[in-house]
Amino acid sequence: MTLMVHAPIGANKEISGPIVMSDTAVAVPTGSVAIYTLSTVPTYRQLETVNGWRMLYNGIRDRNLLDVQFNGAVLYSGVSIDSTTENNRRTASEITSFNTDDVVVAIGAAATSVFNGAIEPLEAAMHSLVIYAAENSLRLA
Repeated sequence: MTLMVHAPIGANKEISGPIVMSDTAVAVPTGSVAIYTLSTVPTYRQLETVNGWRMLYNGIRDRNLLDVQFNGAVLYSGVSIDSTTENNRRTASEITSFNTDDVVVAIGAAATSVFNGAIEPLEAAMHSLVIYAAENSLRLA
């Protein structure tokens, strides 16, 4: 089940436009944040998908990736739905770096500059995307 949910981030570090959902996994727009499930992630693993997304955006915080390393650059973090552990998460600069059984979170290059190391607004934005996906596609609500 391919799913991409994304939204633009404004200068105030909050979602500044509509949340968009698609069944195609394309590159995260430069000023946006996104969450993905790739094509072979089964729909019955929805709770694990949500937990995977949370682990990934918490991992961005825990590793301080927005402070210097990815400030001004696109950031993808993903993990296989079959092994959602810290040791198995991967970080990349392209969505094509991930496998079909991965769940992924992403921050566009302009959005990483807006966040500039501020993790709480990122967590709030990602949480909004997860809730949107749960209510509109995953049917977990």
